[in-house]
Amino acid sequence: LHAGYSDIESGAAHVANVIEHLKKSPQWKDMVVVITFDENGGWWDHVAPPQGDRWGPGSRIPAIVVSPHAKKGAVDHNYYD
Repeated sequence: LHAGYSDIESGAAHVANVIEHLKKSPQWKDMVVVITFDENGGWWDHVAPPQGDRWGPGSRIPAIVVSPHAKKGAVDHNYYD
């Protein structure tokens, strides 16, 4: 997903399709899928990056965890570097 030549809806549909196929696998009960984005692909973030040096921290990078072990609807607000 990169701004300018793709759209969020197409990317979301692709990810949903992959997850649905994985859920049909006998190994699904043991899986954890981590979906992350390369610096939001150029889309706007309403939170300014924290102050840092040339090594970081940088902009926020969203991640989604999909698993039968993940707590449904949970949001983690911890800072990870």
